[in-house]
Amino acid sequence: MSLHQGNTIKEIADKIKDNEIKYRNIFETAGDAIFLIDPETTQIIDANSSACNIYGYTHEEILQLKNADLSAEPDKSDKALQQTKRFINIPERLHKRKDGTVFTVEITGSFIVQNGKRTALSVVHDFSARKKVEEALRESELRFREMTDFLPQVVYELDHKGRVIFLNKTGLKLFGITEKKINDGIYAHQFFIPEDWGKLANYFDVTIKYSSTSAIHREFTGLKKDGTTFPVMVCNAIIIKNNEVKGTRGILVDITERKKLEEELAKSNQLLKKHYSRTLEQVKTYAEELKLKETQLLKLQKDHLQSQFETLKNQLNPHFLFNSLNVLASLISVDPEMAENFTIQLSKIYRYVLEHKSEDLVPLKTELDFLESYTFLLNIRFAEKLHIKIDLPDQKLNLKIPPLAIQIILENAIKHNTLSVKSPLYIDIFIDDHSYLNVINNFQPREREIESTGLGLKNITDRYGYFTDKETVFGRVDNKFVAKIPLL
Repeated sequence: MSLHQGNTIKEIADKIKDNEIKYRNIFETAGDAIFLIDPETTQIIDANSSACNIYGYTHEEILQLKNADLSAEPDKSDKALQQTKRFINIPERLHKRKDGTVFTVEITGSFIVQNGKRTALSVVHDFSARKKVEEALRESELRFREMTDFLPQVVYELDHKGRVIFLNKTGLKLFGITEKKINDGIYAHQFFIPEDWGKLANYFDVTIKYSSTSAIHREFTGLKKDGTTFPVMVCNAIIIKNNEVKGTRGILVDITERKKLEEELAKSNQLLKKHYSRTLEQVKTYAEELKLKETQLLKLQKDHLQSQFETLKNQLNPHFLFNSLNVLASLISVDPEMAENFTIQLSKIYRYVLEHKSEDLVPLKTELDFLESYTFLLNIRFAEKLHIKIDLPDQKLNLKIPPLAIQIILENAIKHNTLSVKSPLYIDIFIDDHSYLNVINNFQPREREIESTGLGLKNITDRYGYFTDKETVFGRVDNKFVAKIPLL
């Protein structure tokens, strides 16, 4: 044999050895379980370390097993292996570990020739963790939809083209459609009179253009299935996923009763004008009186309607709801158990709103139960950035307070102050000697001050005006912001 031939044989042997090393490295470092199986006897010939870790066996123990010993469905496992000639692809199958726990796997593989013998190469991917997350997500979505079905307002979600992708039971009933029709494809403009279609398109364009996650409100005329129309207030905000606008969501409120009150007020004004038109002097005298009464009546009516509407907005504040859903979405992937608890507390909040929406006053104890669920969500959302201390004596818990008043004050504090781990926001809630509920926070305003309408705190003051002469107090004292509301 020549020297050249000797070198060639050595090179081939080196390449074979190198390939075997590469194969072994891939085999042992793969994250999925890999098995070599005798297709005739279904005996496991070899397995990598990931297989041992996933199934809980030592390498020696796993070589004593057959293919069916790993399966929670042994009949299916052997049948699939024996009937397959070239390629194995099983998207979902139940396997079991040494300790008996069952988990979901995906199996792929093929047949190779090893040492002159046909051998099955099976790659098993454990995706049981992903299945749990998917199930938790589905359960959370189901709970959210069940929660919205209890609401008296229409809750909707649209894609970026204006097509309806979700409508709660109130909406389905109001517009006389089914979920099947939504799945088949229906656009939101069909729920309004044709004359409003242009205004609707512009309204949704403005919402998306300004990327507003806070609701923008507009009035339109709704159209029911039977052809009847009714006035509505639409509160719409965008949906952002992965920094991209995916659509819009919001609520639709029937304002028929409010419109009726406005019409009755107009008729009353006309009647008064006709009654006081007897003489020029009387007209002049009564005109001044009418103008004053009209102004007072309009202000009272406007304040009352605004108070009702602001209370309604706080019952289903889209900004709060969307923030809560964003927190919930992030929890689902990292802590499903906490996500479940978060969902339960969120549902308690909206159950409280539904149960007490028609009440003017509730016992402080009832409001405190709601406050515990609400502060739980805030603590999850802000963690160490927010510290809330509540000290309310038992003997004062039967005193009464307008529902959601404390929640509005807390939202106001969070909205207008910076929160960080280094400079957290501290909020103290207690009752003073004059039976006033105090909500006091350290004053650390944002660098870019958020424009305030003042409607939240004004809403509280107006609501108290219907029941008592006691005043509410809101303002800055030194380096703190103090809110004081009377207990009745």
